Amino acid sequence: MTKKEDIIGKAQETVGARGDSYGTPYTNFSRIAELWSCHLERDITVYDVGVLFILAKVARSKEDMNNDDTWIDIAGYAGAVSEAIEDDNKKFK
Repeated sequence: MTKKEDIIGKAQETVGARGDSYGTPYTNFSRIAELWSCHLERDITVYDVGVLFILAKVARSKEDMNNDDTWIDIAGYAGAVSEAIEDDNKKFK
């Protein structure tokens, strides 16, 4: 197994486990978007939530670029935000 496959596999496991605790990516990111929107007094989307989580992980990678957890989380967030965006788009159809 390559490093890339290992990272992606661990991301899949992590996202699946978190779904049991937090709900679907759309549900979770929507809740977060509502709270952030209220606090910031501007509209935040599920897309914004996912990108901001990824950017937070990128910022943390500056401290230790060799920490696999960072890359696992980024891969997981990428998949989760893609799913959340897809579900968000469905509500307008």
